[in-house]
Amino acid sequence: MTLQCASCDQRSSWSSQPNIGPYAAGNILLSAGILFAGASSGKVLQVLNSIGVVTHVKRTFFNHQELILQPAIKKVWEEQQRTHLTMLQVEGQPLVLGGDGRADSPGHSAKFGTYTTMELVANVVLDLQVVQSNECLGSYHMEMEGLKRMVELLISWDLDVGVLVTDRHRQIAKWICENMPNTRHCYDIWHVAKSIGKKLKAIVKHKDCEDLKPWVQSIINHLYWAAVSTPPGEGELLVAKWKSVERHIQNIHKDHGDLFPICTHGQLQQQKKWLKQSSRSAVKLEEVVNNKSLLKDIAMLSGEHQTSKVEAFHSLIIQFAPKMYVFSYIGMLCRNLLAGLHWNENSSRPIATTQAGAERYAVRYPKYKAGGHVVKKIATEPTYRYVDDLIREVVAGCRQTPDERTPLSVTVDVPPFLCDELEKPDKEEAIAKHRSRFGKCEMPSR
Repeated sequence: MTLQCASCDQRSSWSSQPNIGPYAAGNILLSAGILFAGASSGKVLQVLNSIGVVTHVKRTFFNHQELILQPAIKKVWEEQQRTHLTMLQVEGQPLVLGGDGRADSPGHSAKFGTYTTMELVANVVLDLQVVQSNECLGSYHMEMEGLKRMVELLISWDLDVGVLVTDRHRQIAKWICENMPNTRHCYDIWHVAKSIGKKLKAIVKHKDCEDLKPWVQSIINHLYWAAVSTPPGEGELLVAKWKSVERHIQNIHKDHGDLFPICTHGQLQQQKKWLKQSSRSAVKLEEVVNNKSLLKDIAMLSGEHQTSKVEAFHSLIIQFAPKMYVFSYIGMLCRNLLAGLHWNENSSRPIATTQAGAERYAVRYPKYKAGGHVVKKIATEPTYRYVDDLIREVVAGCRQTPDERTPLSVTVDVPPFLCDELEKPDKEEAIAKHRSRFGKCEMPSR
């Protein structure tokens, strides 16, 4: 059998050999293909066994993963990360970063949290911090811990953060204000708009507030316009523009205030019914628009950069580390790094075109739109050149002596298991005391 490089089909010097070091070539490459594709070893091996293809067992896969594959992933990621950080260091410009956390399960009982730091101008994932919940005060604090580690990394590279865009995490906002005084901290518009949208949709369900319903999307659009049309650092002007929406939908288009006295739109061809002054819906809207906490957040909105790319990357992580599966700390770390390698290679793919040269788009109908649609660009097919680098490291690792192979669990500071903090019973005693709730019991005699 002749083995070929997965993406470029170039024959390698080792490809015609039955073994790579002490490992059977087919076995180690099968394990590599499973992991580098973000697949499940159990399912892939079961598929192959179901059609009569002879494979190794799962235990062999995990041995390959621990000794060869995971160190290869970490090495390739660190090499590419150094390249990106060095280029930014040479450019010498303050960084524009987007940061957000992702948990491995819903709710506040997550075990792992991943904090992603992306350079929004270059659209490159700079850093991925995986935090286990017992490394901090709990799962709620994992995002904060990931941010701190990211900042330590950038400081070690003498890189300045000019702008940091995040969601409205109060703990993070306070920490940035106290520890990063030279960084302009901004909020992503979508997170604020989502919160406002929920409040408005709750209002229109009240009695005598139905006339506000046609205006909900217009109010959200106005928030985006206010943020995008305002120069950076002009928070008071942004707030003034936002507050003008209350008078606008009552058909009042001037005398909004000193900073923004008059609407900038032209002649309107209004089809929606204007709200009546002092009506119940107008009063409820005023409470939402002028909420003090909300106004402080709106003053910090970013009109230039958003965290939507970070959210898209978190969706990509699910392909490599699905939330339905349980992974070890090292397993979660490496699968996150694989997602980072894939993103950095494919984040700037051009739009696909038809044979006639026209750009391709798709119309989707997501559930959250409640019957509405969104238009999305169709990108060209992704590439997998990073897998070539991984395979080369795998081959190099296979040819090392056993003493030279070092699992990541030795070189990475792995936190203790969550169950280590628990008092464990004796196994035989636990089995003896075990009783099923549905065990057979004697029926009372009549």
